[in-house]
Amino acid sequence: MALLSNIASACPALPEADARKLVLTVAEARLAQCNPELIAASRAVDAASADLEIAGQGVNPNLTLQLGGVNPQLGIGGGSPRDKTLDTMLRLEQLVERGGKRELRLEAGQKLLDASRAEFSDVLRRQKLALSQLFYDLALAQEKTRLTRESADLYQKAMVAAHLRFKAGDIAEVDIHRIRLDALRADNEARQADAERKRAQAALALAIGAVSVADSINAETAWPALEQAGGRDIGEDQVRRRPDLLALQYRVDAAQSMRSLARSLATRDVTLGLQFDHYPVSETNPAGSGNTFGVSASLPLFARHGFEGEQRRAEVDFYAAQDAYTKWLLTARSDVARVRAELRAAAERAGRFDEDILPAAEKVAAAAEFAYARGASGVLDLLDARRALRQVRLDAATARADYARAGVAWQSVASGFDQGNK
Repeated sequence: MALLSNIASACPALPEADARKLVLTVAEARLAQCNPELIAASRAVDAASADLEIAGQGVNPNLTLQLGGVNPQLGIGGGSPRDKTLDTMLRLEQLVERGGKRELRLEAGQKLLDASRAEFSDVLRRQKLALSQLFYDLALAQEKTRLTRESADLYQKAMVAAHLRFKAGDIAEVDIHRIRLDALRADNEARQADAERKRAQAALALAIGAVSVADSINAETAWPALEQAGGRDIGEDQVRRRPDLLALQYRVDAAQSMRSLARSLATRDVTLGLQFDHYPVSETNPAGSGNTFGVSASLPLFARHGFEGEQRRAEVDFYAAQDAYTKWLLTARSDVARVRAELRAAAERAGRFDEDILPAAEKVAAAAEFAYARGASGVLDLLDARRALRQVRLDAATARADYARAGVAWQSVASGFDQGNK
C-alpha cells in the first residue's frame, strides 16, 4: 500500500485540455512518474546500489571490556578505581579477510547494479511499446466510432428518403423494411464501436495515471505514412546489446564473481587480537600481574566442512545464469525476424487497402447509389454495396492501425539495440 500511495502522490493530474488532444509524447512523458512497473524498476536500481555499498564495507572490529578476578570474601579493596583488585581486560579484535573476498563482492555488486540499470532501460522500452499500442488502439476505436456513426447517420437519411419515395409509389414497402433493418444494424455497430472506444480510453488512462479524465481522452494522431518496412539490418552484435540481454550478461558476470567468491572461502580468514590486562598487586592480591599486553591470531578449522556446499551452489547459479542468457538470446533473434515480418505484412496489407481495395469499394458503392437513384437497380444491390463499403472502410482503418502498431514495435526493437549499452 505504501508503494501505491507513493505512486499516487508522485503522478500529477493530467489537464483536461491535454486529455482532449492527447499526443503520444505527452503520454510517454508521464510514464516515469505514473507507471508502477517503471517505479518498481527504479526501486530495484536503488536497492542494487545499496547492495554495492554493503559489499564494499569491511568487517568492523570488536572491542571487549572484561572485569574478572573478583574474590567475594576479600572484596576488591580500597583506593581509586585503578587500584581496585580487579583483573581488567581490554581486547580489540579485527577480522582480516583473505583471498580477495571484498574485491569479489564489489565486483559482483557492481555487475548486479549494471544489470538493474539495464533492466530499467528494458522496462522503459517495453512500457513505451505497450503505451504506444494502447494509444493506437484508442485511435483505431475513435476511427471506427466515426465511420460507424457516419454510416448510421447515412441510413437515417436513407430512411427519410425511402418514406418519401414510398409515398410517391417509387418503391415497395418491403424495401423500406430492408433499409430499416440495415439502419438498425448500423446503429448497433456504432454503439458497439463507442463501447470499444470507452474501453480503450480506460486502458490508456490507467497506463498514464489519468483515470479521473478517462472519458475526455482523445488520441490526437495521424496514421503514419507507408514506407519500406524493416529495411534496416540488425547484426548479432546489436542483438547482444538489447537491454534485457545486457542485464542477463551482467548477471552471468555477477554469478561468475560469486563463484570465485565461494571458492575463496577455502582461504582462511585471520582474526588478529590486541589485549591489555590490568591486575594490580595489593595486600589482598599479592599474585597480581600488574599491566600486561598480548597479541593473538586465530584461524578457523575446517573440521566439519570446507564450504563445499556454498561452492557447489555458486557453480549451479553460474551455469543457470548462462542458460538463461543463451535461451533469451535465441528469443531476441527470433523477435527481430518476427517483428520485421509483421511490419512488412502490415505495410503490404495497408497498401493494398489504400491503393486497390478501398478505391474499388468506393467506386462500386458510388455506382450502386447512382443506379438506384435512377431506378436501374434494386434496393438489395444498394444495401450490399453500402455494407461492403462500410466493412472495407473499417478493415482499412484496422490495417492502418496494425501498420502503426507494427511500426512502433519495430522502432522499439531497433532502439532497444541502439540504447542497450548507454
